Amino acid sequence: MERNSSCCSLLDHYYDVGIGRISNIEDKVNLVKSLLDIQRASFNANALVLGAGISGLACTRWLLYRGCKVTLTDSRSLDIPLEQSAELSIETGVNFRSLDIHHSNVDLIVTSPGLSPFDNSGLKNIINKTKNNILAVTEIDLFDFEINQLRDGSKSEKNKIIAVTGTNGKTSVVNLVKDQISEIGLDAQMAGNVGPSLLEALFERAKKNCFPDVWVLELSSFQLALTNKFSPDIACILNVSEDHLDWHKTKSNYLESKLKVFGIPKPTAVPIIFEDDQPLKKNISKRFIPEDKILFNSRITFSKLTNDSKTIFGISHDHEGKFFFKNENNVKNSFINLSEIELAGEHNFVNILFSFSLTYAVNDNYKKFSKAVLKFKTLSHRLENVYSSDLLNIIDDSKATNTSATVAALNSFNDPIILVLGGDLKGQCLGELTNSIEERNIISFVFGKDKKLIFDAFSEKNLSIQTVNDLNDLMIELRKKMVKFSEQKLTILFSPACSSTDMFKNYVHRAQEFRKAIKVLFEEGKHA
Repeated sequence: MERNSSCCSLLDHYYDVGIGRISNIEDKVNLVKSLLDIQRASFNANALVLGAGISGLACTRWLLYRGCKVTLTDSRSLDIPLEQSAELSIETGVNFRSLDIHHSNVDLIVTSPGLSPFDNSGLKNIINKTKNNILAVTEIDLFDFEINQLRDGSKSEKNKIIAVTGTNGKTSVVNLVKDQISEIGLDAQMAGNVGPSLLEALFERAKKNCFPDVWVLELSSFQLALTNKFSPDIACILNVSEDHLDWHKTKSNYLESKLKVFGIPKPTAVPIIFEDDQPLKKNISKRFIPEDKILFNSRITFSKLTNDSKTIFGISHDHEGKFFFKNENNVKNSFINLSEIELAGEHNFVNILFSFSLTYAVNDNYKKFSKAVLKFKTLSHRLENVYSSDLLNIIDDSKATNTSATVAALNSFNDPIILVLGGDLKGQCLGELTNSIEERNIISFVFGKDKKLIFDAFSEKNLSIQTVNDLNDLMIELRKKMVKFSEQKLTILFSPACSSTDMFKNYVHRAQEFRKAIKVLFEEGKHA
């Protein structure tokens, strides 16, 4: 891939340092120091990129631009959408368990978020076999270095980093923050798990010689797990509930990955804390204290329930319900009615409070930036109303890929509810979900890989549940149930609580197929 001449002049002033051969690394344990040492060398490393997903492709393009020789590998047999280059070799259908890097003259390994270091996959095997002069890095490592080079080479206030992670709500929050920052006239760039990838977004900005005032990053636990160096300015963990245990294996591994969002190897970000979630606050405080108590004390806090004098944003509990800002004199200033916003559910009120607090850390004009929430539309497949009448609502919540997301969805609607579940549980416990359904008028249908596990867990608590083979079978059963609720306001909630990849390409494909089936159901009903 040829170097793009349109961005050469812009980038050359800080690209005189880079990742080079790392045979001089003496202490592999100190990965961060090693990474910095590498960056000062000439940039002609032999890089091995594991995984040709979105992140792997972005890393490959970036490393080629930076002068690396790159071997891109993937366990799947697929066509790779990259331009041909003498510096690029592509290997597909690779068995990572047997991949031998000892004779490959590899200086640098770039890991994919899709490969878990905690199981017996090829990635764990490769990491265990790496020699002392080979370093494994992630896309976040590479992005962080490039941003710090930009900061070091400029006196401007651009390129601040807001980093957001959490089990649920990440995409909604980063979209809210991006809109709010734009509302006050600053340039905000979303990137990460929300798309585009970190390096893809950076590359596009570099080509235009137009870097943002603020990067708003959505980061998953997969992306953070193997990251060695990250230095955000503002960060938060929205929530942590049981998820992705098939990848992380333990809850502690999952939490430790999330906690890296505040900075690694040490915290660098002003933390945004939800005071009502005391267990999470305690875990975050351990990440900062005693290492950086001063930084933790600079935290911005908010609450939906308490009236603590330290909280800045909250919700009043009068007959209307309003968001409020509390000034240094502990005086509350209300500014938006809850009824004015489109986003549904108590969990979304918390997401909005997170977004206000994150944006406030950049600019304190809350009366101006908060106006963005009034224009914010529900994101696709997140409690999205796809049909509404006097007696029926049909909700597409296909993005609910874990049980805590489905619990939040159920709490957003009145009974009676028909709940549609199913897919790959990813090792989740069902206790939170079944407990939330007890004593409620909820009938459930389940399909997919783990339908028997879900059916058994529900049946053990005498909850109403029925298995179906697929969405077509589901529609047949829905038609029968809808007749029974013909005189009551009914909500059909498609909130699977599971991963979609057992039967679909992703949660979007799952939602599309559900909507197609619903459309057919109603068309048939017209002719019945």
